[in-house]
Amino acid sequence: MAGQLHTAEPKTARSRRTVDIDAATASALESHHARQREIAERVGEPWNERNLVFVSPDGHPYKPESVSQAFERATARSGLPRLRFHDYADLRDTHATLLLASGANARIVSDRLGHSSVAFTLDTYGHVLPGQQAHAASAVADLVAGSG
Repeated sequence: MAGQLHTAEPKTARSRRTVDIDAATASALESHHARQREIAERVGEPWNERNLVFVSPDGHPYKPESVSQAFERATARSGLPRLRFHDYADLRDTHATLLLASGANARIVSDRLGHSSVAFTLDTYGHVLPGQQAHAASAVADLVAGSG
């Protein structure tokens, strides 16, 4: 059923979670939601009956291929590597990889991804931490040198 919208409840209770977002993203989403409320008031009911975050001007879900194409254009403009919006693993893996590579705490990354354990997260994404041994050795050496 390629090219069709699929929605479903999360697989597990742990799959339904809250994650922090930055202030700029929160502000953009709040502005977007306000615009949607204005449109809904003008158009009347029913509009966006599924209560989706992003819908077309008539309140219906965007066609998946339109979202994919827009996302590909945006990533190309940004200089990011090619990512496929509807390849869930691609976006999820990129999110985890960027967080770990930036030095984010593995527990936080694990929580954001909904993993049952940090061990699973590190087993899956540990390959993005190749410089961590050298960093740890340097940090210990700095602590020892500073304490003497």
